[in-house]
This record gives sequence, structure tokens and C-alpha cells, in this order.
Amino acid sequence: MPKKNMTIDDLAGMVQRGFTEMGQRIDGAEKRLGNRIDGVEGGLTSVEKGSEKLRIEMHDEFRRVHEEIENIKKKLDQLSSRTMEDTDATIKEVFQLKKRIEILERNYKELKSSIG
Repeated sequence: MPKKNMTIDDLAGMVQRGFTEMGQRIDGAEKRLGNRIDGVEGGLTSVEKGSEKLRIEMHDEFRRVHEEIENIKKKLDQLSSRTMEDTDATIKEVFQLKKRIEILERNYKELKSSIG
């Protein structure tokens, strides 16, 4: 194969084609990288929306649980108050029954001694 003499124009053309080819490769890599970055950004946006939704749901659930605890406290207070009232009423009834028994015992002794 005979050697061809390369001219400056031939060399400049080769260098130009190399730069053009490298530029195309870089453009392709930039585009792929841009697509990946867009995908990551989209994923992050989705995660942010999901975490905000979760935060709102948790806040609502904590508020609901807090309200339920407050309702339970109120019911316990009412039950405690009612229990105290019931106990007081029962004690009062017991004392009244005790007085009635004492009166009945006295009347019985008086009746027994009068009969004989």
C-alpha cells in the first residue's frame, strides 16, 4: 500500500471530525445525565409529597388519639364523681337503717317487758 502524504487540511479535517465526534458523545452523555437528574428530582418531589401526606396523617391521628384520651379522662372523672356520690348515699342509707334497727330493738324490748 502506498503511503499517502497527509496535508495540513487532511490533518485539520481529522481533528475537526474528532472534535465533532467528541462533542456528540458529550452531548449524548449530558442528555442522559439530564434525564437521570430529572428522574431523581421527580423521585424527590414524590418523596416530599409522600412525606408531607404522612406528616399530615400522623398529625391528624395524634390529634384524634389525644381527643380520645381527653374523652376517657372526662368519663373517668364522671365515674369517680358518681362513685363517690353512690358511696356517700349508701353510707347515709346504712346509718338510716342502723337508726331504724336501734328503734325497732328498743320497741321490741319495751314490748317484751310490757308483755312479760
